[in-house]
Amino acid sequence: MAFVERAENVFLLGPPGVGKTHLAIGLGMRALQSGHRVYFLSAQDLLDQIRAAQLEGVPGHKQRHLVNVPLLIIDELGYVEFDKSAATWLFQLLCQRYECASTIITSNKPRRARKVYHRWARENVPGVGGQLKLYHLS
Repeated sequence: MAFVERAENVFLLGPPGVGKTHLAIGLGMRALQSGHRVYFLSAQDLLDQIRAAQLEGVPGHKQRHLVNVPLLIIDELGYVEFDKSAATWLFQLLCQRYECASTIITSNKPRRARKVYHRWARENVPGVGGQLKLYHLS
């Protein structure tokens, strides 16, 4: 799992039903077999965890856990709408993982990852201006 060892990211983009989640799970299983820790969650589950952590007043605890796992898989990012607070939290998480740990993101967005996520950042994260450094692989 060279991409995990190099802390590189993978984007699986396409319409529903083409196997993005299946591929992400397969990569995650292979990473586990290679001895890496993996954390898989859907974008909706991530959003629910962010909201729960904010309500409990400990949003940093969950973020620390997600920052440190060698491979984080976020499934179906294009299916849920993040409010500004959650989008900022997600952006901070991805920035903290940049060049330190690998992230796989699946999305139903049909465009190239760089354009899709730069637009997402501009629309959802105040002050970003589209400078989302995580997405340099496209």
